[in-house]
Amino acid sequence: MRDPDRFRWWLLGLASLTRLVWVLGVHPPGEAMFSDMAHYVARAQHLVDAGIVLGDRSLAWQAWGTHTLLAIPLALVGAHSSSALVLAGLIWAACSVGTVVLGYALARAVLPETWGVWPARAVGLALLVWIPLLSHTGMFISETPYACALTGATLAAVVLVQTGERPVLAGCVAALAFVLRPQSGVFFALIGLLWLIDRLGGWGTF
Repeated sequence: MRDPDRFRWWLLGLASLTRLVWVLGVHPPGEAMFSDMAHYVARAQHLVDAGIVLGDRSLAWQAWGTHTLLAIPLALVGAHSSSALVLAGLIWAACSVGTVVLGYALARAVLPETWGVWPARAVGLALLVWIPLLSHTGMFISETPYACALTGATLAAVVLVQTGERPVLAGCVAALAFVLRPQSGVFFALIGLLWLIDRLGGWGTF
């Protein structure tokens, strides 16, 4: 039986290669500046140019996490530089890669060990070739970083429940997912509800 960690490294390599090819050659994000993508870029540029302006409602129409994340490479390289968009595309690619690897790790954490390693590997391979996850890598939209953050938050929650370790990490990743897309709060509320039910003695209490 192969070492599961070796498969994880292979998965990381393949995910990185496919995402880099996608954002640098097949579908560069800088060529998809329309609809929500154009708004995210415009808000990121406005944030870099003007900073945080109290009372400015133009940044309130979408959750602030995505255009703030996008503003980081723009602030480093130049708000209106094409190189900044390339760097941002690489960040989006890294988020897509993270979703693949974290999804595999999550499957390893929750699937029964008696099933062996292949069900979790199938999950990892499915995420690797899942077209929406790949195609969204080439667009400056919230779904790509949000998928990574929510998968990471779910894995951190599972580790916290199973071992009681790293509660601060779980909270931080959950907060990141929330600022990217606040509707994730429903998911975290359900986790809290299940935790409360468990602490009260399980479903038999109700």
